[in-house]
Amino acid sequence: MAKAAESATLDATLQDIIDNGTRLAVCSAEPANQAGIGAVTIMDMAASGLALSDNAGGRRLTVAEHVGTASAEDTPTHVVLHDNSSRMPFVTTCTGALITNGASVTVPAWTVDNPQPA
Repeated sequence: MAKAAESATLDATLQDIIDNGTRLAVCSAEPANQAGIGAVTIMDMAASGLALSDNAGGRRLTVAEHVGTASAEDTPTHVVLHDNSSRMPFVTTCTGALITNGASVTVPAWTVDNPQPA
């Protein structure tokens, strides 16, 4: 028997990220929870350009490029989509060189895939 999920089912997870990932933070460590984001934040800004689309074998959330200004000096290790209140629905790793306070920070566009069940 084949396995499959409707696009709406796959979209529900990705839509939760969109609905509750209204801010994008570049962090120097993985925050343990929403309250811990501030202690490791290099840059935090409003998230925009989050869009759902088809992906071969599932659905895809694309997060557009973001450009902001650093408010601290450190080396980035994580990017967090959060709601500035109680949720951080998506955390991913990143690499980069030391960022100085006041420097322009570019987070390239990236994707989150939600594939059909295997």
